[in-house]
Amino acid sequence: MKHSDKTEKIDAALAKCQGQVGHATKNMEQSHFRSNYADLPSVRDAAQKAMSENGIAFVCAPEIREWTIVAEKQMPQVDGIDGALIKRNDIVHKEVMVARITHEGEWYEAEAFLKMKGQDDSPQAFGSASTYARRYLMCALLNITSDGEDDDGEAAEGRASGSWRKADSQKESSESKKRPVMKKAKQKGDLI
Repeated sequence: MKHSDKTEKIDAALAKCQGQVGHATKNMEQSHFRSNYADLPSVRDAAQKAMSENGIAFVCAPEIREWTIVAEKQMPQVDGIDGALIKRNDIVHKEVMVARITHEGEWYEAEAFLKMKGQDDSPQAFGSASTYARRYLMCALLNITSDGEDDDGEAAEGRASGSWRKADSQKESSESKKRPVMKKAKQKGDLI
């Protein structure tokens, strides 16, 4: 995370703001994982009043970042003569969403890659990726959480979220209730 040289004023304003920020309401359903999530307006609504009262602004915009990747390879020695050192520079361009919170000239900044599925460069894919990045950056910079259950990283691990927490019946043993993820994974034949 990048920040201004001084952060005393914004740190104090953020401390007050975070004491006033509410939870973002999970108002949308993600049908693939059968889980709920807080959309961007819900995340913004959770923090907007607290940000305004404490003089904190949130700005977000897409940018193109350029990286130079340097690769070196030493070629093998042939007939007692050292092989050449081959250097290769590749320039890579990637779309990122940059978010900044500011207060009285001080700031914090974070960025997230905009990942679009496959090679889809349509405006709809860009808009979807941008909205997703803005939502997560706002949550990260302002410490916004959502109400309800957390999937405990299940979605990041490629496992369906939400349903693994719910007990199937009252008949489950106390041991299986302590480790519902293990039970579900073994039932599906997954290795853990």
